[in-house]
Amino acid sequence: MEAIGSLHDKVYHFGNPSKGYDVYVAYCEKDIEFALEITKHIEKEGLSCYFKDRDEENGFILENLCTEILKSRFILIIFTEDSLKDCLIKFLILQSLHYTLDYGLLTLVFLLHNIDGENLPKEVQFVPHVFTSENNYFRKLMEKLKAPKVSIDNLLPVGNISSGLAWSFYYGYLKLILPEIPVQIDKWISRNSSKKCYFPKRIYILLPISGSCHSSLSEVDKNIEFVETFATREIHRAGNMHRKYQNTIYKICKGDKEYYSVCEYASPLKTMFEMESGQIAGLTKSALIKQIHLFKKKLSEILNHKDCKPYDCCTLVICPNDILLSDVLVEQIEKDLKDGESFS
Repeated sequence: MEAIGSLHDKVYHFGNPSKGYDVYVAYCEKDIEFALEITKHIEKEGLSCYFKDRDEENGFILENLCTEILKSRFILIIFTEDSLKDCLIKFLILQSLHYTLDYGLLTLVFLLHNIDGENLPKEVQFVPHVFTSENNYFRKLMEKLKAPKVSIDNLLPVGNISSGLAWSFYYGYLKLILPEIPVQIDKWISRNSSKKCYFPKRIYILLPISGSCHSSLSEVDKNIEFVETFATREIHRAGNMHRKYQNTIYKICKGDKEYYSVCEYASPLKTMFEMESGQIAGLTKSALIKQIHLFKKKLSEILNHKDCKPYDCCTLVICPNDILLSDVLVEQIEKDLKDGESFS
């Protein structure tokens, strides 16, 4: 570790420390060099920082640490694998949460470096955070450090949102359209009897691990082509007169075969993706992935219930980030073929 004097020479100090700091930079001793580099860049952006190994005048005293936290607008915690075992970092998190409850304002921001978000303590999963692995991570960090403090009353506890969204997706959408899906596919096949193609009489609900849902599958994969939309139902629902439900047919070209399918993203995943992006709901990236898997599990349970079996024409498809969507769909269609699904 370098001497405190040489550390001081490396940074550009802005602001007036006697009136408090914009950012209290917290780190464990093993991460001091990385923390110093981040501090230097933050101060170049015009924010004043408290850096313990540089700014503590009377040596390390716990009482002084608590005072400087209170004087600082935000507490930035540099969080790494070493932070998990660091008693000071644990104390700072607890102390910051204590102040958050006392004053009703969230002051914590996490910068996660070479560590997965799942390793964050459960108590701070809702806290704004940035991964150094993200593109333009420093710009995103500065946006959080320059933003107004967030009232704790405005933070929505996420909990297990997947269960409610799965029930809503079934009763508000799938239960209404599933009876018509095989009927509409039969009509399309009869109108296009000259085509030699594979067309399962079911709808494929896509669940991308990233949560990102594009407006068209053709945007994602050049092997997938839009064919047409068809009206599934038109009903009066919840005060919305003549509400129309439509579904989309896509063609997938693989080799000399043409596969057709009715498929779309699960709209609740787009909701969760936007919750994670917006951050006010406290849904982290790692929690988003977990909620997507829980959503699939719950929706599978619903669709496999005996009362839902008459509508057995829906397949849930997990879509990994590193596999072409057309490959995922063709594999599932081929599986349905082997399981006895009828094709034209």
